[in-house]
Amino acid sequence: MEDHSRYTPIAEGEMDLTQILKRLMAYFRKNRGIFLVSCVMGLAIAAFIYKLSPRVYTSRLVLESTVLNVHEQMEIVSNWDEQLNTRGYPVLASIFNCDPGMISPVSELKVETVGLPMEGNAAFALVIETQDTLGLGAMQDALVNGFKNNDYSRRRVAIRTQNLKDEIAKAELQLNALDSAHEIVDDFRNGVKSGSSQLMLDVSTIPEQRLNIQEKLAVYKEKLAFVNDIQVLQPFLRPKKARPILVLFGVVGLLGGFFVGYIFSLMRVVRSINKK
Repeated sequence: MEDHSRYTPIAEGEMDLTQILKRLMAYFRKNRGIFLVSCVMGLAIAAFIYKLSPRVYTSRLVLESTVLNVHEQMEIVSNWDEQLNTRGYPVLASIFNCDPGMISPVSELKVETVGLPMEGNAAFALVIETQDTLGLGAMQDALVNGFKNNDYSRRRVAIRTQNLKDEIAKAELQLNALDSAHEIVDDFRNGVKSGSSQLMLDVSTIPEQRLNIQEKLAVYKEKLAFVNDIQVLQPFLRPKKARPILVLFGVVGLLGGFFVGYIFSLMRVVRSINKK
């Protein structure tokens, strides 16, 4: 008696996976010349396009603004990015105070937040895509100048500078007054002058008051030293990797060549069928 437990018949019009693979292998073997030539041509065309394509490098400039918040920074840089065209180069050159030819290699400008975005002042990264890595230093100076080259920033910095100078002058006057009081205390101690002991109690806190004022004065002077509307935390670094990537071009060229080869092989099959 024949055992059918290990045999599953294939329905009419169906083929098992082995037969499909065998037919595909036979098809590729028969048309291997077409596929080989088309794939080689695809790789050659991809290499040629890659060689003609401009190299685009990406670099980051980390800045901190004491005047603009992150939303204002993004809006300004977005407006600059829209001007990266032939008609916009003179406009940007006027804002950056540089030659228009220095801007032409730049293809994109955008802002990325550093850390958590906040409403107040915070550090941010200005990302540039350019074909000229040797001009990154000059471009950095131009971009920083662009942030400073507006009336709003200049007025904010001027007002802040004046306020800090006023606070410093006030603190120095307070220190001078405390020094004068200290001299009076010494006169009382040395018997040069006489007065109420209440005065000695009032001026007994002079050292502590003087220390507090000196700390405030140091803070004011530090703020005055960094009162500029924009600070460079990390300059542009010259990148090593460029875009586009050769491997990506190779994969696209190979797939494109394979597809073209498949089309030609189908045309060959159709012609052979028509001849029959």
